[in-house]
Amino acid sequence: MSPVVKDILFVDDNAPFRHIIADLLRDREYQVHEAKDAQDALRLIKQDPFDVVIADLVLPGTLNGIDILVQYNRLSPGKGRILFTAFPSRQLPKICAYIGARYLPKPASLHDLIRVIEDRS
Repeated sequence: MSPVVKDILFVDDNAPFRHIIADLLRDREYQVHEAKDAQDALRLIKQDPFDVVIADLVLPGTLNGIDILVQYNRLSPGKGRILFTAFPSRQLPKICAYIGARYLPKPASLHDLIRVIEDRS
């Protein structure tokens, strides 16, 4: 059985979308922290050992969601990593498998997101 997920970092540059998803997860008793870009996310990751990091693929700046998840794995190996993107491709599931992350294309239902968050096997 997977450990209980409580503390989540959600990284997305679309503020309204980020706030809605974060609030929906909070309604389900998750502690959700939000980051608007990779630099903000990496700063938070260094401060807090989140149970799961959910990162959008496309972010402003030079780093993307994959970069965040790779760096998070270096700092917190074995913790949950999810790439959540509106820009699917055939390569992304393979890349996610290679880096040990889950892949979830947008749009996804809240039920699907929670299933992926909780299924950390």
